[in-house]
Amino acid sequence: MAEETGLVHARLFDGHGAARTLHLPELASWTPNDGVLGAHFDNTKAAARDWLRRTSGLDPLVAEALITEETRPRAVSIGDGLPLALRGVNLNPGAEPDDMVSIRLWRHASRVVSSGKRDLLSVRDLLDRLIRHVEDLDAVRDRAAVAHEELLSRISEQLNARMYVLCIVAALFLPFGFLTGMLGINVGGIPGADNPWGFLTFAGILVLIVVAQVVLFRRKGWL
Repeated sequence: MAEETGLVHARLFDGHGAARTLHLPELASWTPNDGVLGAHFDNTKAAARDWLRRTSGLDPLVAEALITEETRPRAVSIGDGLPLALRGVNLNPGAEPDDMVSIRLWRHASRVVSSGKRDLLSVRDLLDRLIRHVEDLDAVRDRAAVAHEELLSRISEQLNARMYVLCIVAALFLPFGFLTGMLGINVGGIPGADNPWGFLTFAGILVLIVVAQVVLFRRKGWL
């Protein structure tokens, strides 16, 4: 259940959704400014009992409450913390349900310290489920990132296609604007101004220019 130190697990929560694992020597240097501490001990280990009594910095009454043999459920306020003793049905494989399991906790604003003699299946299940949920969230985040990138790529392709069409249309009509602008100036000497076929001739020239542009664009692979 625990290593020889009696520490089953310890986590330091930074208050921003992240946590890191601590080992027993690091617990002695913990301060409330470091974050919220959560630690669970196997109180059958002498090292764990000694640490809770001598090194934890807990009130002697709290330390004794965490290692006592008494498992009767209770909750008594001590200072600004709350020691709890909880007991439940033993759901461990091969165990008798009547052989109840207990857990002792010290709840404080800056840390939660717990201890027990046997592993708690419900705690293990909770941790396993939490890990699975975190993995599922990571997978959803990755899929969302891929979908977002694909959506941006499609939008970019559509925008590029529209801009390409607009550029082609602008290129086709650019000679039209130049020629009609030249012929639209109000000065004498405009070619074909007095010719009754002048407009049709000019329109035919514009059609030929468009055809020539289309042929050129196709050869260049632009259409």
